[in-house]
Amino acid sequence: KDYVVKDNEVIIIDSSTGYKKPGSRWSNYIHEMLELKEGLELKESSVSNSMITQKSFFNMYKHITGLTGTVGNERDRNILEEAYSVQLFKMPRNKASRQKVMYIKRNNDVLGQIEKEIKEKQKEKTPVLVILPTNALVNEFVSSRFPNAKKITGVEIEEDREAIKEAGKAGNITIATNAAGRGIDIILDEKSKKGNGLHVIIPYMPENERILEQAMGRSARQGECTPMWKSC
Repeated sequence: KDYVVKDNEVIIIDSSTGYKKPGSRWSNYIHEMLELKEGLELKESSVSNSMITQKSFFNMYKHITGLTGTVGNERDRNILEEAYSVQLFKMPRNKASRQKVMYIKRNNDVLGQIEKEIKEKQKEKTPVLVILPTNALVNEFVSSRFPNAKKITGVEIEEDREAIKEAGKAGNITIATNAAGRGIDIILDEKSKKGNGLHVIIPYMPENERILEQAMGRSARQGECTPMWKSC
């Protein structure tokens, strides 16, 4: 779903991050039509008196510096270098990466395939993080297959915080949107560190490689083991 209704407002869900964007409104009367659909009070249309692109705004500064762990592929790097006239270089890792990426061929019953994989990892007491494309699919998967699983969706912040705390504990299951892939540090307990780390399942291809890289590194910031199950 592209939006949620909360406190009598239609709130947009960012498709890239999974987080809510309070205060943002769709243009061309789309937002007003959704307010009508949901039986809410119509608000005035948002009007832009002036605008500037991100590229033009940042290039007004004399010096630009930045740091990221997920710059994306070579095309992304070339875009940054050309758009902002900056040089990109790699910083050495604090500890060697122990990520293990496995590509799995999807079958017609993708959710059933994920369920089977989770149950296999539960036997090993390995914590599992599954990243799905929408809030609706997260809710459906949890309610129908793993009702005791925690959710990270960017919609209920307190619920997300609790889920993040528990996600790295041995045997726990967390089902999430891309909200779990941006700026979140999942801490593994000692049993998980000594075992197979956090098992991350990404059964769909995100919009870009950077979102994929963000999802992959949730517990691997200090060299922890992170097996990865990616569909193809």
